[in-house]
Amino acid sequence: MVEGTITVSENEKLKELSQNRLKSGFVTYKFIKLGEIEFERKVIDISNINSIQELIDKLDLNEKNIYKVELRGTRNIDVSEFEEQIKVVNKNVYEVIDETHVVYNLDELSKEETLKGIFAKKILNAIEEDKENEDKYYKALEFVYKVMKG
Repeated sequence: MVEGTITVSENEKLKELSQNRLKSGFVTYKFIKLGEIEFERKVIDISNINSIQELIDKLDLNEKNIYKVELRGTRNIDVSEFEEQIKVVNKNVYEVIDETHVVYNLDELSKEETLKGIFAKKILNAIEEDKENEDKYYKALEFVYKVMKG
């Protein structure tokens, strides 16, 4: 008899479980679905979305499943308002992760001889060196600019 615990820390592992193919070493575990509820992770780029209702429609959520929603891209809507409305429309959204950012014209900002301009130039250089983390640099820029406003 083999005893052990399967720890699932990432939602990607849940996808593997739902496909009944989680392998660990020499033992193959088989996921047996006991109910109709599934845990889903929805990742959506909201760059081209201009209203909260449009975003809710695009998510295409049903009442049976439980969701974690990750928002990416540039922001044209108020994400905090979306978080409030989505939990009213669909009570099965347990988490909303905001990875969006506001669009800034970094070329123009980096030409300014102010603290904002210097920081924008540093962010622009960092983005050129590390395109993969562009969203994080924009998020940092947004945070610093918000702090500078007071």
